[in-house]
Amino acid sequence: MNKKTIFQIAIGEIPETIHGYMLTVQKWAEKNGYEYKVITEQPEKLKGLSPRIASDWMRIKLLIENPYSCFVDWGIEIKDEIILGDDPLLFPFFDQFIYNGNNTELFKSVYRKMIERKTKSRDEWKDEVGIIYKAFRSVNFDRSWLKDSNGLYVHNQTKNVKELGK
Repeated sequence: MNKKTIFQIAIGEIPETIHGYMLTVQKWAEKNGYEYKVITEQPEKLKGLSPRIASDWMRIKLLIENPYSCFVDWGIEIKDEIILGDDPLLFPFFDQFIYNGNNTELFKSVYRKMIERKTKSRDEWKDEVGIIYKAFRSVNFDRSWLKDSNGLYVHNQTKNVKELGK
C-alpha cells in the first residue's frame, strides 16, 4: 500500500474559523493513516504573488512531485469518509480538493497549461485567480476521476476571510 499525504497551504494569518475547518481535514487524515502536512511559507520565487495565487502554483508542484498526494483547500470541512486509492480523485472546481493517486502525468499537463496561460499573458506572474481551474478545464482526463462532492465535504466560501475571523 502506498503512503498517502494530505497537504494544506495556510500562508499568513489564519482566522479561527479556518482553523476549525483544517482540523476536520487533519482528523480525517489521521483516521485513515494519511500523513498530514501544513505548508505555511510561500517559496521565495513566488513572494511577489498574493498567497491565493501562489497557492495555485504551489499545489500543482506538490501534486507533480509527490505521487499519492492530496491537496485540500483551507476552507474545506470534511463531512463524510473520503477514501483515497490509486486513481486520481477530482471534484468540481479542481482547486478545492485534488488527489493525484498514481498519476502525476495529468498534473504535469495542467502545469503546462498554466505556464501557457502565464506566457500568453505577457506578464511573468500574472495575478490570475483560478488559473489552476482554468488549466484543468483545458486538459483531457478520465471523467471517472471526477466525483460529486455532495455530502463528502463543504467548501466554506472564503471570499471575506477577514470577516470569518471575527
